[in-house]
Amino acid sequence: MIDDERDPLIERVVESLRTPVRVSPALDARVMAELRAGRPGALARAWRWLAEPRPITISPVLGVAVVAGLAFLAVLGG
Repeated sequence: MIDDERDPLIERVVESLRTPVRVSPALDARVMAELRAGRPGALARAWRWLAEPRPITISPVLGVAVVAGLAFLAVLGG
């Protein structure tokens, strides 16, 4: 492709990518503080993994089966 035949959209994208990005001066301080803090130990990582909330999705069929099983156990036990 010859330079004279460049797409104007591509030119705008190229110009926007050449624009310098301003980064907060506090970013360096935060990154360095994280690096100085080091990686948490295995116990801390395991606790964080256990304590972190996770969504649980259950299909309607499985939900009905669990409820029916619990109802069966309640009737059987009572």
